Amino acid sequence: MLAVLFQLERAQWLAPEKIWERQRGQLQALLRHSVAEVPYYRHRMGEAVRSLPSQFSLHDYSRLPLLRRADIQEHFRDSCAERLPAGHGGISQSTTSGSTGEPVRFLSTSVSTFFWQAFMLREHLWHKRDFSARMLAIRVEKEVSISENWFGDVGAEIFRSGQFVVLPARWPFDRQLDRICEEQPSYLLGYASNVLGILRAADNRGIAMPWLREVRSFGEAVSEDMRTYILERWFVGRPLNDSEISALRAHFTDQFGHPFNWTFVFLDEFPRDPGDKLEDRVSEVT
Repeated sequence: MLAVLFQLERAQWLAPEKIWERQRGQLQALLRHSVAEVPYYRHRMGEAVRSLPSQFSLHDYSRLPLLRRADIQEHFRDSCAERLPAGHGGISQSTTSGSTGEPVRFLSTSVSTFFWQAFMLREHLWHKRDFSARMLAIRVEKEVSISENWFGDVGAEIFRSGQFVVLPARWPFDRQLDRICEEQPSYLLGYASNVLGILRAADNRGIAMPWLREVRSFGEAVSEDMRTYILERWFVGRPLNDSEISALRAHFTDQFGHPFNWTFVFLDEFPRDPGDKLEDRVSEVT
């Protein structure tokens, strides 16, 4: 795991064209495997993949057929590989949370799980989170649990952290809020609508949470009303001006030009040096 984290850390500073060259090589191998071993992909985009030039561009790649949620649900069995590359280990089946009302089944291998854990660890390191602090997550179909680390079996062997507390999303917001106030986590993670309900409950009851450093959401789209409410009632620091918002949107955009989904922007103390970069002040953009 440490070796993978080291390689990812070094690779991120490569020139964009060098990164794309490596990504393209990996994509070529993945696409060849998909059309050779996955019946649905072979039927859906076999011809499109075979017609890609060897030095295809991002534009070429973006023209491949998109896989929709309904496609996976309707063609799950044909979307599974008939054979896996050697060394990928065992297979396990899971489902998404179904927060949209349409859960999706998917398969994982030992290798894909390992890299998921590596990326999660990397995300914590990117955001310079305090590993000694407590994290609390609100999950669907989960019972109350308390683990002694954030990272699971792999990360626990590398980093020491504070406790990881899980609460069930089915609890009423006030009950969730009461338990959150008991635990006093530094980091809160939950579905966007659930997090909004908790913050509104705290607002209505006049409860401040000074120990809360960061809030992240997942699994649901974030509405403009939610963004407005967060900025007006829970934003840490002063509101951003138009030029700062533009700088953030430019900085947090993927390679296809799509902006990331923002939930909360919690800023650290604003720098006194006007030459400091705005992105250096961002502690969380989800």
